Amino acid sequence: MSCPVGFKNGTDGNLKIAIDAVGAAAHPHHFLTVTKAGFLGIFETTGNEDGHVILRGGQSPNYDSESVNTVAQMLESAGCLPRLMVDFSHANSGKQHRGQITVGADVSSQLAQGENRVVGVMIESHIVEGRQDVVAGSDLV
Repeated sequence: MSCPVGFKNGTDGNLKIAIDAVGAAAHPHHFLTVTKAGFLGIFETTGNEDGHVILRGGQSPNYDSESVNTVAQMLESAGCLPRLMVDFSHANSGKQHRGQITVGADVSSQLAQGENRVVGVMIESHIVEGRQDVVAGSDLV
């Protein structure tokens, strides 16, 4: 895929699976697929060097500067560029949408202090608080 691709750490907080994915995606691959014309074909990729780890938390949050340093060092040790994205939601916010404000404040502080390995963030939008059911014929919000 010719665009930046992010790989989230495991729901248990495991960073290695995301780091391994970044490394694997950076290398060329061959795979069997069906072409647009409906024929079988072998495709070759050149590898994608724009991969990054998405910190989504796990057993505990992992957006703080210590966590950012840890995963950046792990990426460098694996021969990957230390590029990270922080997911303000999920385990980083304690699965509470209002917790994203705390995560945002911490990450903003890191950026203001010169942190340059965080290349993006993910924020979940909550137009209407809570869970909404889809009801046929009704507006979504």
